[in-house]
Amino acid sequence: WDSSQMPEKQRKELCAEQVLYCTNVCGGEGFTREAFCNPTTLGSKCQCSNGAEAAIRRYQWPAFQRVCEAQRDECRMACDRSKIPAHEKSYCFNSCDYRLACGTDDAP
Repeated sequence: WDSSQMPEKQRKELCAEQVLYCTNVCGGEGFTREAFCNPTTLGSKCQCSNGAEAAIRRYQWPAFQRVCEAQRDECRMACDRSKIPAHEKSYCFNSCDYRLACGTDDAP
């Protein structure tokens, strides 16, 4: 999955959400050393002067969560479009959900 598949407006909104999330995790702008998100790649960084970002799991960050969800959705759509017999598609869907366990410590 490529972040450019997401509309630019949506990527910009997601980056704004990511930066705000970082600021809130840090405890405000005064504790935010760096809050960055690239709206083209969705690459991001959050660094707090008090180290608060270390307590947040990677999968909890908005950009990582949204990318994982998009990858899982794409995987599931590929299952749906495939020529796999209907009675076996649930295995394909389950495989997507297992490999792309968004919202858990096993998220990619």
